[in-house]
Amino acid sequence: MKNVAISRLEQVAPFPFDRVVGELKRFPNAEIFWVQEEPMNMGCWQYIEPRTRTCLNQLDDGRSTPGFIGRGPAASPAVGFPKIHNMQSSQILSDAFEGL
Repeated sequence: MKNVAISRLEQVAPFPFDRVVGELKRFPNAEIFWVQEEPMNMGCWQYIEPRTRTCLNQLDDGRSTPGFIGRGPAASPAVGFPKIHNMQSSQILSDAFEGL
């Protein structure tokens, strides 16, 4: 397992650019990932990605795009089968802690 830092974003609107930049500065060599349980086309990812990219670009340290960890795009927020849901949830956690 790699070293992992978890930062929780409590408020997304209005987006706290200054706080996110401050948090990113604490980990200058870190790969940045947004982790969510919802499918990629649901949840906050589409709102968060461009704003996080703006924060990363302000740092001018070579990091420019956050990665995404979560379920792939889907028509429904739930797969409807507990076994598949549990497998996907486990994969999300594994990817988050192993860094893809």
